[in-house]
Amino acid sequence: MEDKMNLNEKERKPENNRDSLSGRSLRMGGYSVAITAIVIIAAVFVNLIVNRIPSKYTRIDNSSVGLYSITPESEEIAKSVGEDVMIYLVAEQGSEDNTIVELIGRYTGLNSKIKYRQIDPALYPNFTEKYTAATLSDSSVIVESAKRSQVIDYNDIYVTDYSIDENTYQIKTSSSYAGEARLTSALKYVTTDDIPKIYILGGHGEAELTETMKNYLRDDNFELADLNLLTSESVPADADCVLINFPTADINPTESDMLLNYLKGGGSLVLFTGFSDDTPRPNIQKLGEYFGMTGDWGLVVEGSANHYNTYPYFLLPKIGAHDIISSMPTENFFVMMPYSMGIKVAETAPRATVNVTSLLYTSNSAYSKHGEISDLEPGDGDTEGPFAIAAIAEEGNTRFLWFTSPYLLDETIDQYVAGGNSTFFLTSMGWIGGKSESVSIATKQLQVAALVLTETEKNIWSVVIAAIIPITVILIGLRVWIKRRRA
Repeated sequence: MEDKMNLNEKERKPENNRDSLSGRSLRMGGYSVAITAIVIIAAVFVNLIVNRIPSKYTRIDNSSVGLYSITPESEEIAKSVGEDVMIYLVAEQGSEDNTIVELIGRYTGLNSKIKYRQIDPALYPNFTEKYTAATLSDSSVIVESAKRSQVIDYNDIYVTDYSIDENTYQIKTSSSYAGEARLTSALKYVTTDDIPKIYILGGHGEAELTETMKNYLRDDNFELADLNLLTSESVPADADCVLINFPTADINPTESDMLLNYLKGGGSLVLFTGFSDDTPRPNIQKLGEYFGMTGDWGLVVEGSANHYNTYPYFLLPKIGAHDIISSMPTENFFVMMPYSMGIKVAETAPRATVNVTSLLYTSNSAYSKHGEISDLEPGDGDTEGPFAIAAIAEEGNTRFLWFTSPYLLDETIDQYVAGGNSTFFLTSMGWIGGKSESVSIATKQLQVAALVLTETEKNIWSVVIAAIIPITVILIGLRVWIKRRRA
């Protein structure tokens, strides 16, 4: 009997072991499911928290030109928005441009009053009709406040420009990203109370402002309008500024008097001239002389290799001191002024209330070439420098800004100095327009920026590359060879 009981116990032990193992497996499986569930819930919770944190703290911009970053100026404008602003991205779900989405996130993360919503045109086909009659490209943006709205087409964010190479006559393309410039400008536009108006004078063979420069001015929230003084009795009363861009013919005396009266009444005028045919423009000259500035209508040639690039009339002028200059970069910043004429500033102002500042100026070695320019050596009829290449006169509320090279606005020249020309122009326009904040956000070139060197720096690097480096390599090799021969 006892033997049978022991046998039964031995037979039951495997079953008990199986039950015990099964229980442990169930407990372990339950723990695994619970831990997995906790990890999933924690991940979702952390993701929700991270999504509430502004993207500038959670996403690092590794792009070479900072496509996903915004400048301190844009940050300041976004933070200052004091009213509700809605940013709409018009794009089908799943086809939106992620770079633009990321950029919008930078703005919404800075100010809770800036909201974002994506509009799928397949679901809301008539949504854009309230804002524009044009058909918008996919991933276009609309910025709206209670005051007004602004539409930014996708093709105005990614911009491709075409030009002809003067040496090879081949078509060159340049691509840029204007997302930050357009969005910051739109924020400023829809929230500002005052939109300054620039009248562009015509009727004298003036150079046409390029679409890029017009867009820069519109991005800076200037309203542009045409002006013909031949058919007007005076400068319009709503003109915040008059712009004259490189007229090939002189204005007439009546127009000159109209512009002087406008300036005497506290107006602002921006004048572009430059070397063309060594012919003075006496009625334009009259505008400058009123403030103690006299134009020298020859071709300014720079005698110092530190202040020109390649050709002595492709000037890299010195930069003066003024409120306009104070907000510009201080390092590796160049303005290129080809084919400039010169300005001589009077030592004594014509009135005690007039203050004239040279914003850009040449070295003392510069001279103005008159007559035949095939020979650039200084001659008897030439004028000795230095010259102002850009100068501003201030008298009360009056502003008169004179640039002496039309190529300041040339897009190819601007690219050559990595946007230095457009930055200088836009900052100057913002200041002369009396704007407390000028929106001068440069577009981001998608090509590698050119390295700008003065003629002296070119010569130094030519010697280093062509002579010093090869000689150094030869000497090192010769030393190694001699050492091995002696070993």
